[in-house]
Amino acid sequence: MKRQLNLSLAPPEIWQKIVNELPTRDKRHCLQISRFFRELAIRTLFAKIHVHFGVDPYLEDYETDDDASLHALRHTRLSMTWDILQRIIHDSAFAAVVTSVVVYSYSQCLGLFEQRTLCQALVRLHGLQALSWHGDKPGPANEITQTLANSCPFLRELAVPLSSSLRLPLPGLKRLRSLQLYRTESLLEPNHESESLVIREAIRSNQQTLRKLQIQGQDLRHIPPSELGHLTELTIMDIGGARLGEIVSSLVHLQFLSVEPDLFIEGGVFDAFAKKPSSLPRLRTLKVMGATDAYHRFNGSEIAILAQFLEKRVSMRRLDVCIACDWEDLAPLLHVLPGLKDLTVLGMHFRTDKLTHEIANQLRHFIPRRTNALRLSMSTTNNADRGVVLELLSALTMLEFVYLRGWPPPRLTVEEIAKAAQRVKLAGLNGRFYHIERSERVHISSPWSAHKTYYREAGDFGCEDWEWLMRHYYLSP
Repeated sequence: MKRQLNLSLAPPEIWQKIVNELPTRDKRHCLQISRFFRELAIRTLFAKIHVHFGVDPYLEDYETDDDASLHALRHTRLSMTWDILQRIIHDSAFAAVVTSVVVYSYSQCLGLFEQRTLCQALVRLHGLQALSWHGDKPGPANEITQTLANSCPFLRELAVPLSSSLRLPLPGLKRLRSLQLYRTESLLEPNHESESLVIREAIRSNQQTLRKLQIQGQDLRHIPPSELGHLTELTIMDIGGARLGEIVSSLVHLQFLSVEPDLFIEGGVFDAFAKKPSSLPRLRTLKVMGATDAYHRFNGSEIAILAQFLEKRVSMRRLDVCIACDWEDLAPLLHVLPGLKDLTVLGMHFRTDKLTHEIANQLRHFIPRRTNALRLSMSTTNNADRGVVLELLSALTMLEFVYLRGWPPPRLTVEEIAKAAQRVKLAGLNGRFYHIERSERVHISSPWSAHKTYYREAGDFGCEDWEWLMRHYYLSP
């Protein structure tokens, strides 16, 4: 005899939270249980929708085998996009569920009809909170931004290609909490000054509410430091010309900083850290990333400056340093790590001839035992010895996420990683990610698709810390 589920055991809000926490496959099963659970599942499955116009050229070789399969993939994604946009346009109840839209625009032939259809859908999304636009073939049209300003009063997060900023009326958007302007491959020339002025006006229009900003260094130099004082999160891509040292004193509320240093630009990251060692008093998350080839190699003096800056940040919780430096030059940074009492998320890169037992022993000694997420990449002359790597992982008993990358790649398997790091739930190895489930036996999932890897989000990882650790890195299998 089947038992009936008593829905009165909990209010609808609790059932919604329970469904929200289910794996995606179980949420889909809820669509078939009853009308009650169907509505709960729809609210979480379709809160974020993905709109595809074309296939990213970078991913074509990974996602398709030939022209026929590429054409089929384009047709499938475009059909799904058409269906979901029409559902939004004609079903107000469904439209009310959608809070986030992600657009992938990689079709040179994308025309007025497609953009108008998207606008018709956006007009219905009165509860839209976030829009991300990947690709600029084409970028969002002026009409898109006007529609957002007029029809989406709760929009708080916007991410668009930097190349689109000049033709978009960004200052018309108000009350944004997050503005991300990212570069694309087609952005080959430096920004025109008028683009920087548009960006400045957009920041000024949202000064009281804006907390998260991603921007190019050359655009940041046009913004008065006083207009950045409310930020809690700042990402500076290509820091050249940003004059970071002039603005850090104004960033009194900043908690998250990601910067891409340039070895050949004066007044950059390390200069700012050296001249203003007591700045950024609330900083708890720092990512310093750059080229890792020998031509852009940083020396021990820059690492020492970074280490001195971190010494005063005992509450640092997340740290990721990925710049070209030799293992010997990394010593000042390693010695600081044990003193960062709240540090649980760590990323590092170094160069060495060979990953030896001595190096592994030093890493085991200095990496805090409480570290639960680790990104470790290395450039070596010879393949890293698997036994050395596995010994290091087995010593870090709190690890739940690990990503390893080597040039040349370490000769490891995910099965070996899962056995050595017995609490790891998600493992990354040389551009691929694998979920690890443990019950009576260890089950390792198939690797993520190329699309999921390239456009990875916090929801894919199941943990915002893990997504942050891998953020901004271009990964390919």
